[in-house]
Amino acid sequence: MKAVCCWCGSGFIKIEGIYWCETLACRAKQAEHAIYFWNAPKNPADRKVVFFYVPLPKQVDFELSPTPMLLGGGAAGASKSHMARFGLYRRALQIPGYEALILRKTWGELEKHHLRLMESEKDRLRALGVPCTFSKTDREFKIHHPSGTSVIEGGHMEDPDDVQKYLSRERDAIVADEGSTFRPMDLLELSTRARSTKPGVEALGRAVYTLPAGTPVPRGGAVFWVLSNPGGPASAMLRDFFIDHAPDTDDFPQLTELDDEGIPLYRPQEWGYIPGNLEDNPYLPESYERDLALLPPWRYKQLRYNDWSVIAGQFFVEFDSRLHVKALQL
Repeated sequence: MKAVCCWCGSGFIKIEGIYWCETLACRAKQAEHAIYFWNAPKNPADRKVVFFYVPLPKQVDFELSPTPMLLGGGAAGASKSHMARFGLYRRALQIPGYEALILRKTWGELEKHHLRLMESEKDRLRALGVPCTFSKTDREFKIHHPSGTSVIEGGHMEDPDDVQKYLSRERDAIVADEGSTFRPMDLLELSTRARSTKPGVEALGRAVYTLPAGTPVPRGGAVFWVLSNPGGPASAMLRDFFIDHAPDTDDFPQLTELDDEGIPLYRPQEWGYIPGNLEDNPYLPESYERDLALLPPWRYKQLRYNDWSVIAGQFFVEFDSRLHVKALQL
């Protein structure tokens, strides 16, 4: 498995621990959407850019998507969680009072992944001069602006009633990490709370903002992001709404109703999917693909080839959507 740039097909080169596309034009685009700061040395001649986060090309595609309801992922190891967390940092750095929620299925998963990483990332940002704090007890990462504090809250959906905790108010961004493990209706309920009337958030849908440090913020207003591999209780719903754009109207008959403008309430253009592949991520170890090969065939297809059509116990285990599905030409 060789990692390649999804824009141009070239490989990657590693410079000071960061992977960049070998093509200069792609590398410039990565830098354009990086989070970076200028250091403040005693000697002005030593002044240089310090990168906090440089996105991979597929990560840029995700953040630049104008789609408010967006599913990202597919293959395991496509750096979905990393991309979403730093996308929230970017917005929280730019917009005072920005409010985001990032969820995992269980408290243990949240603690071992996002909360642990937020703590170390807080230290990195503070070292770069960003006034921020993190409380594991409160599950909150805060960036303090003179005119207001931005908050990225961590949460979990371990108990059936947990979703009720997050429905009392709207947020500028809601991220369901490993979303296929959630209950389907909980995800749909959460999606209704990704709304914002803040001018700074609404403006993200019309323009690219620039941080004082020079970091551009990609397009997009309030967002509901689901990050997931295929498989799990919500997998079929995610495929129906985000990928196939064909939700079951027997289960959701109201989606065919028309609004005041004569448009169905379910609008496919508001639901999108950006697949991630192992080849998108040069940070993966060489053994990663071989490790996945130890899984049952159906699970291997899900995690290696982001195949949303295969399920456990499938009768025709040889079915492969890459080979056996042909788009109808109209």
